[in-house]
Amino acid sequence: MQVILSPSENTDATCILFYHLTGTRDDPPEVKGASYLYQFLMRLGTQNLDAYDRFMLVSKNGGTSSERVNYDNAMFYQVIPDDMLKNALWLESERIHSLRLSDRVIEFQKSSMFNRISRLIEENPGYRAGEWVKSQIFENCAYQLPVYGDVDTITNFNNNLVRKLYDNFRNYPDIIMVIAGKMDLGKLPQYIGEHFPGSIPIGSPRNRGYVPAEPRKVHVFKNWVLDDIPQNFSLSGFRVPGKISSDYLVFNLIRYYLTDPRISQVENLLNRSNNLDIQVSAEFTGNLEANAFIIKISSSQRAAIEQARFILNKQLQALGELRLPTADIRVVKSLMELDFAKDMARLDKRSILLAEHYHLFKNTRVAESFHKQLKKINPFDIMGVAKKYFDRNNLVNLNVYRNKK
Repeated sequence: MQVILSPSENTDATCILFYHLTGTRDDPPEVKGASYLYQFLMRLGTQNLDAYDRFMLVSKNGGTSSERVNYDNAMFYQVIPDDMLKNALWLESERIHSLRLSDRVIEFQKSSMFNRISRLIEENPGYRAGEWVKSQIFENCAYQLPVYGDVDTITNFNNNLVRKLYDNFRNYPDIIMVIAGKMDLGKLPQYIGEHFPGSIPIGSPRNRGYVPAEPRKVHVFKNWVLDDIPQNFSLSGFRVPGKISSDYLVFNLIRYYLTDPRISQVENLLNRSNNLDIQVSAEFTGNLEANAFIIKISSSQRAAIEQARFILNKQLQALGELRLPTADIRVVKSLMELDFAKDMARLDKRSILLAEHYHLFKNTRVAESFHKQLKKINPFDIMGVAKKYFDRNNLVNLNVYRNKK
């Protein structure tokens, strides 16, 4: 197990993050998406704990805990008072070493996940539309299926294969443990050694090479007409760089410029310059090889949607030919630096940034790397990346209109 320490004396809290180098992309085809079950299975009983005891013990002592299983990785963390560090390590040891995975437990979680996702798909047209757009954006990529796989196969997952996936979460070489905040550096090695004394002989370290995905090559355009939706809306989605790509930070700057609520140029363009009275929101995934960037525009007026979509897509493609003003770039960089500083000040987010950076680049110089790369970005970098990713052939457009009865 690899351990990263990030001490801070100006706090009485500590974050313990377990970052697993496994996700749903590692699932066998017949149980694709089953690793996502572990986001919920990990809350349940172990050899010495009943279901949800881990959460109750943490919250009872004034802490918080959370978990997330993604395509590329999985994260489980606690933010606890610093004097609870040893107990928190024991709780994580229980989760990794002795989870109870009976057929009854697995069947209940499969059924719960199926019901939850099916209801969301059926009752939320916005969610259903977003998932369809992402499936087109990520066509022929590792991320084409949702993180839970195909919803219709969930209840048919083989329980023995689901149990076998537990090995992926217990293999020490595939775990990065980050401890951030206040800690006793003299006693910490003893605490870690007591609860994680050696590698479990399950397998070797995961040796996956991440390959940045290129933009799509075929434009997709589709209209849906649905009953009982409150507003018409349109989604414009693009396949954009993943975190492993050298284009990632440049595109993130463009994303801030376009849709961050504090400076949103899309909002300014559609509502202030063109008086369209359009609601604007955006979604950005957090994958390693490729991401989806989706801009949603909503209005009760179909004509306004069609006009806004035309203006928006034209403006996005024009970004590859327009040199952004230096003052605008400076404002965006300042906002990005402010948000990065806030994340580094939060123990949970700092831990995630450290683990992910080490996972991808085998070093923990996340702050140094961020500031160095951000400082170097110039207008020509922005034009080049915008031209590459806002190409019309990389566009997936879905318009969802109310049925006029």
